[in-house]
Amino acid sequence: MQLGLELAQKQLLKLSMTAELRQSINILSYTAADLAAFIEDQASENPLINLTDIHRSPASLRNSHSYTQPYSTDCDYNPFDYLAAPVVTLESHLNEQISMFKELTCRQQHILTFLIGNLDQNGFLTLEAEVVSQLLNAPLLEVQSMISTLQSLDPVGVGARNVLESLLLQIEKLAQKPAFLYDIVKHDIENIAAKKYHLIAKKYSISLQHVQELVDHLCKLNPRPGSAFHNSPTKYIAPDVTVKKVANEYVIVLNDYLLPTIGVDNYYKELATDISCRKTNKYIRQQLNQAEWLLNSVNHRNKTIYNVSKAIVHHQKAFLDHGLSHLKPLSLKDIALELGCHESTVSRATNGKYIQTPRGLFELKFFFTHSVNRSDGDQSTSTAFIKEQLKQLVANENKQKPLSDQKLASLLAHEGIHISRRTVVKYREELGIDSSSKRRRF
Repeated sequence: MQLGLELAQKQLLKLSMTAELRQSINILSYTAADLAAFIEDQASENPLINLTDIHRSPASLRNSHSYTQPYSTDCDYNPFDYLAAPVVTLESHLNEQISMFKELTCRQQHILTFLIGNLDQNGFLTLEAEVVSQLLNAPLLEVQSMISTLQSLDPVGVGARNVLESLLLQIEKLAQKPAFLYDIVKHDIENIAAKKYHLIAKKYSISLQHVQELVDHLCKLNPRPGSAFHNSPTKYIAPDVTVKKVANEYVIVLNDYLLPTIGVDNYYKELATDISCRKTNKYIRQQLNQAEWLLNSVNHRNKTIYNVSKAIVHHQKAFLDHGLSHLKPLSLKDIALELGCHESTVSRATNGKYIQTPRGLFELKFFFTHSVNRSDGDQSTSTAFIKEQLKQLVANENKQKPLSDQKLASLLAHEGIHISRRTVVKYREELGIDSSSKRRRF
């Protein structure tokens, strides 16, 4: 065998994942807000990118009045309407109450303030009295007394160490406390959670209906009294696409008001042809290519989202006309074959994107559902429709004799939808519906 070096030419065809291609794929998957931020970042780094105009919704334009102009009574805009409402926290709410306790000493006020500062977002005290006594070098009895004072404040149940103690504090302060409720909650909370009402009824020699009434009363209490002061801010969704019905036809409109309009500065384009410095010329041309690539990538993204949305609306026209019962099974592959692209492209174009329809606001991925063949010769049914049917069956069932999973499967089979009991359990759990034993009322 002879070894040696050889110089040869080979012709190969392969796809190279360049940085531009990778970034173009990422742009397709960006939401409108993420893409707007990305464009502004690129504009801050590239002097050739000129954001000539930033489209805004009518609401945001209304919010952008100049404060340098004199306020006119003829204009319906009032700047005071847009002042942020004062945020009332649990800590400030409790401190306001203890400020009215004039009989407290300075040390007692200090202990109460310390206890309030150690409440979690549910209003529970995270430290034991002994630990607080050691940290503040205060008598244990005085700390326990201040904990009791804290537990007397609003909201009822605040300052408890856990959910059980919070419920007991709330029961103690009820104007009309039902008999057995305190004892049942204190000693049989696990049986209540497991809905073993027969054990509770037997232990306290009361009827199942009485136990049910006590549980209903318990459900009116707030197990986490401090949670009302920790509401997360409302998140508004700006749809990427809007569908409007015009003359019995659905028109797709791409919402680009969140995106800035990308332009290329003509001064630098002309400078690239006139400048004699090779290094500067190379830099300008690189930035020019990057700006043009960004513009093309954004246009390609918008075109892809528009085409995917148009294809989805075409397939789901019956849903838009008649509702969820007419939602057809649809897969990423169906849309990809129709548009002549890869499934991953359709997935990126629909992930995190929302569409505003006459039926409401939906994520584009909502329209992709699996199919289940019907036995009555009709077209296949989507899983979303089956889940809706399952919800209606449970909502209309006899609460004293709730439908079992097998019975639900049988009722669906009568409508031509044949699925196994295990599938019913899967769909029921995905809908957050309890089993029949836990849905039963007495």
